[in-house]
Order: sequence, then C-alpha cells, then structure tokens
Amino acid sequence: TPVNNGLENPLDPSTYQSSTPDTAVLFLDSNAHGHLFAGISFAGIEYHIFRSVDNGESWTSISRDFPKDEEGDSPRLVAFAIDARGHLFAGTSLGYFRSADHGDSWTRTSSSYSADFLVAHEHGQLFAGTEFDGILHSADGGASWTPINKGLPRDEDGEVPGVFSLEIDSSGQLFAGT
Repeated sequence: TPVNNGLENPLDPSTYQSSTPDTAVLFLDSNAHGHLFAGISFAGIEYHIFRSVDNGESWTSISRDFPKDEEGDSPRLVAFAIDARGHLFAGTSLGYFRSADHGDSWTRTSSSYSADFLVAHEHGQLFAGTEFDGILHSADGGASWTPINKGLPRDEDGEVPGVFSLEIDSSGQLFAGT
C-alpha cells in the first residue's frame, strides 16, 4: 500500500516536457517519537523535507522556510541526520540547518561547508562526509566544523578523497566510505 499521501509535487507541470517531473527520494529517517522524515527532490531543482506523524498516511513539508539560492530555488538537500536529543540536521547547498522542534522551525548553523553525508553522535557531535574536504567534525551542533582526516588515504596530489558514507558503531568508532 503506498504511503505517500501529501507528498505533492510543488512544481508546475506545464513548465516541463513531461507532465510528471522526475521525483527522487534522497533520504528517509525516523526519530524516537515515531515521526518519519523524507527528503525529496523534484526535477532536481526543488527540494523539500517532509514529515509524517502518522506512519506515512499524510506528509507535511517542513523546509519551506529555508532561504532560497541566487536563482530563487530552494537549497539542494544533500544530507540529513537526527541526534540522540531528537534534533534534526540538514546539510544543504547553502550550509547546515538545525531544528530542535521536529522540523517546525530551522536555524542556519553554518554556511562554511557542504556535506554529502551527515551522521549524529552523542552530545551534539556531528560528522560530515564531504566531496572535497574529507571528514568534518562538529562538537557544537553544527556551528563550527574541523577537518579530521588523519588516517584517510591521499591521492597522488596529497588530497583527501571524497567521503560519501559514514557510520558510527556501538563502540563509537567512525567508519568512512570513500
């Protein structure tokens, strides 16, 4: 049974060759309250985070107050994480955003880096995998970021590889996929 009620495409189909512009699910996640979160790309130009509080029966966009880019489009969603306190983190093309109220409101925490992957650990620590900066660590909920690339392989120019997957195991050890 489909559970996509409310995941409506916000784009005007008359502006596209196809009557149904490409839609892609970028991420799915849930929190301890049973809320579901979905990051959706519509035709690669409009991005939204949706929340469901009823197991996918209905969805509400919770990212409409993100700032627009220079062209007036929503920022590209690239990463999402939920920490142990239930805070939501979104990595976008315009920086990092945090929500402490299940996505009802968002605060930009940093605009200095763009993440390709986010993982949250205890006590507000975040780790970001990036295409050009390796792994970044934030100990303050995303307000500031420090590269932690010791041990990563380097290319022939001494550059760190792109990191597109991260996981923290039960002992707290960080694993990176390059």
